Parts: sequence; structure tokens; C-alpha cells
Amino acid sequence: MSFHGLLFVTIALQFLPACILQEPLSVLDISEPPIDGKEEIQESPDKLSDLISLAEKSKKSWEATKAKISDSYSYTIFFSSGLAPLARTDFIVASGKVVSRKYHRNSSPIEEWTEGADAIGTHRMGAQPATIDALYDECLNIVLKRRPECSSFTVTTFPDGTLKDCYNWPCGLVDDAAHGVQIGEISYPGFSNNLNHSEKKSYDGCAKDGSVPDTCREEK
Repeated sequence: MSFHGLLFVTIALQFLPACILQEPLSVLDISEPPIDGKEEIQESPDKLSDLISLAEKSKKSWEATKAKISDSYSYTIFFSSGLAPLARTDFIVASGKVVSRKYHRNSSPIEEWTEGADAIGTHRMGAQPATIDALYDECLNIVLKRRPECSSFTVTTFPDGTLKDCYNWPCGLVDDAAHGVQIGEISYPGFSNNLNHSEKKSYDGCAKDGSVPDTCREEK
């Protein structure tokens, strides 16, 4: 091989590694297109207005149910600490009026009593006597009217659409007691847990760093 030919091969070999390294870089710089030309969209969290809409829809469903059952039903409110139920209050409503309130506390000292129609509300302990209509009013006019930046909120329904939970959890709360409506059980003619899927929506207005605005401390 001549001197000029050898020089050409030497120079070519010096540049060859750079060419090999540059080719993959040109491929890596090109992003792969999304499948079917669509980007993955993450589901956005519920808004407080979504919770209000669910509660209003549930109330309309309850109005239809109430007419079918002559506004007569029974339901239970549980008082719990963590996952352990400590007490329960059972209500019987007939023709739109609370006619029985029964209380049972599991923790010591054990306490149990029953109030008839003429004695409703005479005991201090237990959930306050209320109809389901009154609980809807509490949900829509008190719980969901609280300042959104001061609480987290939850609304759930039973499978047939009747309200189950509507409560708020104030930001910075250290105990485990939510504020609002929490119906543990409900029963009336035709009620079934297999009619439809229950619905649940939640909204968290609390600051991620755990701080609580001074204006929230004034809210009760």
C-alpha cells in the first residue's frame, strides 16, 4: 500500500468511532410518538361541586324512595374510634316521625336504653334524633357549605342511591371524629345492597404541608 493510501486509512479510522457514537445519539433525541397519537390523561380529582351534585342527586332519589315506603324506615348511626365501633344508636321512623331511639354502648361502662315515641330525646347520650330528610339538610346546608380550604370532604351513597356519608374533616384535626352525617345501616321495604353500585366522591382542601389558615381556626 502506498504512503498516501495508508494515511487515508489512518485518518478514516480516527473518525470512525465518533461516527458510531453519534448515530445512537440522533436516535435517542427523537421521542417516540404516543400510541394511536393520544397522550395518556390522568383522571383529575373530585371538585367540591361534584360532591354537592352527588348529594343533590341522592336527595332526589330519596324523595322517590320515600314516597314508595310511606316515609317509614329504620337506620343506625355508629360511634367508632378508628375501626372499633364503641356505640350505636338505632332509629325507627314512621310516617316521617322518629318513634323509637335505642342506644347501646359496648365500652365500659356498658349502657343501653330505648326511648319510645313520647320520650324521644330525653337521654343525653347517643346520636341526636333526626329523620333522613334532616340529615340531607345537614349535608347540603351545613357540611358542604363549610370553607373548602379548611377541610377535606366525603360524600357516599348506599347502592340504591340513598345518602350514607356526608362529612368534613377539618384541616389539622388530631382526633378521629369527622363532622357530619355517617349512616352505618339503613332498612326499608325493597332496600337491597345489590341494586346498583354505590358512589363515593372526596375533596381535600387542606394544605399539603399541614398548615392551617388562621381563618379556618375560627370556623366551628
